[in-house]
Amino acid sequence: MINSLKTLFNSFLEICLFQRGPQDLPTSGFFLGIVFVISLSVALLLNLINLSFQHAVVAVILNFAVVIIITQLILRLYNKPMRFVQTLTAQLGAGIVISVFAVPVVVMLVYAEKHDVSMTTGSLFWLGLFIWEIAVTAHILRHALSTTLLQGFLISILYPLVYFQLIDFIFPTS
Repeated sequence: MINSLKTLFNSFLEICLFQRGPQDLPTSGFFLGIVFVISLSVALLLNLINLSFQHAVVAVILNFAVVIIITQLILRLYNKPMRFVQTLTAQLGAGIVISVFAVPVVVMLVYAEKHDVSMTTGSLFWLGLFIWEIAVTAHILRHALSTTLLQGFLISILYPLVYFQLIDFIFPTS
C-alpha cells in the first residue's frame, strides 16, 4: 500500500516537474475516484489551517466544482471530452503535490499573522506556489488539448479567476 502511494505521488510529482503529462496516467474512473478522495481530504486539511470548518468546506467544494466544470467545458470546446478522466486525475494529483509544499507556507503565514510578524517571505513562497500551480495546469492543458503552452497558460488563468470571483461573491470582504 505504501509503495503504491509513493508511486502515485511520484507520478504526480513528475507532472508537476513537467516530465510527464496527463496522457501518462491510466484512464480509470476508479483511479480518479481514489485521487479525488485523497485530493479532497488534503484540500480540506489545508484549508482548515486558516479557515473555520464551514468556510473550509465551502472553499473546497467551490474549488472542486470550478476545476471539474471548467475542465469539462474546455475539453468539450476543443472536442476532446474523452480526455476528461486523465486530465482531471492529473489536475487533482498535481494539486495534492503542490498542497504538500503549501502546508508549511500556510502555517508560516498564519503564524506571522497571529504574531504580528512580517509576512513577506511567506507571501513570496505563496506567490511562487500560485505561479507553479498555474504553470502545471497550463502544462496539463497543453497536453490534454493538444495545443500550445501559451494557450494552456491562458486557459489555466480561468480557474483562479472564476474561483476567486465566486469566493468573493459568497464571502464578501466588506
